[in-house]
Amino acid sequence: MLIPDKPNNETQRLAALKLLNILDTPSEERFDRLTRLAKRLLDVPVALVCLVDEDRQWFKSADGIGVKEAPRDISFCGHAILQDDLFQICDTHRDERFADNPMVLFGPQVRFYAGFPLHVPGGGHVGTFFVADTQPRELSEDLQETLIDLAKIAERELTSSFVATTDIDTGLCNRLGFSLIGQKILKRASAAGTTAEVVLLRLAGIDEGGERYDSSDELVKHFAAAISQCNVDLSGRLSPQSFALMLSDAGKDGAANVVQSLREQLRAITEGTPASNHVTLTSKTLYSTSPGDGIDDMLRQGEQLLLTD
Repeated sequence: MLIPDKPNNETQRLAALKLLNILDTPSEERFDRLTRLAKRLLDVPVALVCLVDEDRQWFKSADGIGVKEAPRDISFCGHAILQDDLFQICDTHRDERFADNPMVLFGPQVRFYAGFPLHVPGGGHVGTFFVADTQPRELSEDLQETLIDLAKIAERELTSSFVATTDIDTGLCNRLGFSLIGQKILKRASAAGTTAEVVLLRLAGIDEGGERYDSSDELVKHFAAAISQCNVDLSGRLSPQSFALMLSDAGKDGAANVVQSLREQLRAITEGTPASNHVTLTSKTLYSTSPGDGIDDMLRQGEQLLLTD
């Protein structure tokens, strides 16, 4: 059995998948309708919308099997997301990559697989739309086109979720995306008896120095790119010049180290530009203290503190 490689953009891919805010959510008719159609039109017993997480493949819609997830290292989809086109295995027993795969030898005894990668802007392939059978077969050209058409519809549904929660200029979460995912992080921290830190950041003086740096300016984009590389649980852009980060159980020192690193990167970004003498980074860090903490309240409190600084 061949364990699938990780894509070259794995970090960005997983970040985009998180932004979809769709993992571990209930079934939805908009996806279930597509898998029902795939089974009927392609005459297969199994059709799924699959999202490939860090260590698992999780099924947003699964028609024909009774499980919601499976390990990534034995998945067919882990291989399919490395492709840009349809990935088809006509007979797994004749393919050395899959002949001894547990999903071939045991349940669900896959003999045929065809999957098309699902792409979201800035994140690459986050999953697949695929069909499977317990008998070997090969899709005709017309049926391949049908499968790809259904996959494109599923992709469009995923993209609509991505656009709703993403700041288009920077690729970070927007306020809605940060709020939705941030509340889950707070809930998880509360259940574990740990803290979560929310760091509010603001680029001050960005309109000074004879040049205006608006929402589409390269300076903001470069700073957002620096933020996206931070080792944090979540990052987002709340307004043209304000950003937010979330960390889990990092404490005062952990949050301070992240802020200091971003100050140094901002100095490097602005060095030699009119902004170097005017743009500074202000910050405020808040700590969750009780199970009742709400992310929206913490964001509002942090923003007020930044403005009164």
